Amino acid sequence: MKKTTRTIQQTTEEHAQQLAALDAIHDEDIDLSDIPEQGGKMGWVRGAMPYQTYIKGLLHEALDRERVSGRL
Repeated sequence: MKKTTRTIQQTTEEHAQQLAALDAIHDEDIDLSDIPEQGGKMGWVRGAMPYQTYIKGLLHEALDRERVSGRL
């Protein structure tokens, strides 16, 4: 299998082209028929899993330990 290399500039240009193509689509041309109706629902609550904050705290603790030990 041949390996290809891509530069950041190529990726950025590709993304810009993709975004331009998406931007050219009019809202009324987007098919929303497969999205279930959500109107009128009550009782929505935010998930009670602050795992991202917990993981961030663990990461900062580990980085602080590395700095103190002189490895970082």
